[in-house]
Amino acid sequence: MSEINLKPCPHCGSFKTCIRTMSYFRFKVICKTCFAAGGARFTKEEAAKVWNRRVMA
Repeated sequence: MSEINLKPCPHCGSFKTCIRTMSYFRFKVICKTCFAAGGARFTKEEAAKVWNRRVMA
């Protein structure tokens, strides 16, 4: 399995982001600094893809 790279938070610019497992085997990316979160997806790769295409504020 390849490593999943996450871009910094589009709200605060922090690199302290992680992929969290939500209920029912869904995943979302969360910023540990400002608690911004991406929408829940069915795979870690989909969650990262959605997070990485967000526009910086």
